[in-house]
Amino acid sequence: MICDYLTVTMAPESEHEIRSELDKILFAIGAVSVTDELFRVGQSGTFRRTARQGFVALGASGMALQSLRDKSLYEDYLSVLGSVPHRVSKMDIAHDVQKSAPRLLRAIYNRAKKTGVHLTRKKISPDNISRILKPCPWGDDTGTVYLGSRKSEVHCRVYDKRFQIFCSSAIDIGHELTRYEVSISFKAGATLHAAHSPDALFWHYMGDILPTPANAPVYS
Repeated sequence: MICDYLTVTMAPESEHEIRSELDKILFAIGAVSVTDELFRVGQSGTFRRTARQGFVALGASGMALQSLRDKSLYEDYLSVLGSVPHRVSKMDIAHDVQKSAPRLLRAIYNRAKKTGVHLTRKKISPDNISRILKPCPWGDDTGTVYLGSRKSEVHCRVYDKRFQIFCSSAIDIGHELTRYEVSISFKAGATLHAAHSPDALFWHYMGDILPTPANAPVYS
C-alpha cells in the first residue's frame, strides 16, 4: 500500500524557505525542469508548483513519488515538506490485489447500485456511482468504477491496473491486477504522517469496499 499522489499547500514564504532543499531532492532523482512550475521524472512522473492567491500548491504524481522511494528519498521529501507550516490538500492511497478486475468491477458496481456502499458514514448516492468499460485484449470488458463525487472529502475508484499499464505503455505484465485507490482531503485526515504510513487511513474509509484484514492498523 502506497501514497500514490500528494498535494501539499503552504504560504509562499514557507515554500521559498524549503525550495533549495526540494531542488536538491529533485536533482537527486533526475527530475528535469520543463518550466519553473513543472518538473518531469522518467516518462510520466511530474512535480508541479501552482501559485495561487495567498498560497502555493506542490503536487507530486504517483510515478514521481515512486522515484523518490526507489532512491530512498521519500522520507526526506516528506520531512522537508513537514519542516514548515503546511496542509495536505489531496492524497491518494493505492492498494493492489492480484485478482481479476472485470469480475471485481462488476461485483462492486452492482452492489453499489443495488444495496449501496459507503466510504464515510453516509452511503454514496447512486448518482455518484459510475463506470467506464472498454474492450480488453485478453478477456472481458474492463476499466474503472468510480464511487463518490470528486468534490467530496473522500472518494475512490477501483480499476484494472493491468489494463491501465497496457494502455499507457503497451506492456502486458502478464497477471491480473486490480487497484483500489481512495482520494482523501485535509478535512478527512490527509496528513504527511498518513502519506508515510497510509494503511490505517485507507482501511478507515475502504472497509466497506474491500474486506479489512484482521491485522489492519486502526485509524485514530
